[in-house]
Amino acid sequence: MSNSFNLSVKPEIAAVAADIAAAIITIRNNSSGFATGITTVLGNIATQNTDIKSVVDAIADPQLPAILTAIGDNETKIDSIIAVPHPGQSAPKMVSLETTSTSFVDLINIADGSGFLTGLYFWGLREATEYLYIKITIDGVVIFDGTQRILLTGFPIDSMQQGTISFLHRFNTSILVEVKTENGSNVVAFFATYLEDE
Repeated sequence: MSNSFNLSVKPEIAAVAADIAAAIITIRNNSSGFATGITTVLGNIATQNTDIKSVVDAIADPQLPAILTAIGDNETKIDSIIAVPHPGQSAPKMVSLETTSTSFVDLINIADGSGFLTGLYFWGLREATEYLYIKITIDGVVIFDGTQRILLTGFPIDSMQQGTISFLHRFNTSILVEVKTENGSNVVAFFATYLEDE
């Protein structure tokens, strides 16, 4: 007995191929619709981006000039603060003078310079009562006119007849400090401290 087996799948393959062909035709027929849909979606996204930008611009535009102005003002203020000299940028100086003069003599005389006057110190070198006068002119303006009498008592010398005047006065172009005694009865030592811009 001979064995024979004959199975034909051609009809089934043909049916699958037909289905695939139909599917391809369907995709092709609808491809324009897919493209249109994609284009529509992309257009909607672009419109939404435009709307968002409009909202941001509406918020930012009225405020931006004020913000930029404020930034500019702050930069100007910072620059002005940086430009202002301060004691840390200056060199400390000291001058001294002993006098019995009854006419004003110079203790500090800077005709072209800038810095800070920081202090005046004085004491008598004899046991005699005396009056002192101090005149201070800064940048051509008299700030201490020299008419005030400052008493230096005639206590014994070991009691340190002395006085101190503290300052932190800025001079931008010049400073003149003049001193004198009233009657010359006591030798007076004057010291002045100041900072001069480097």
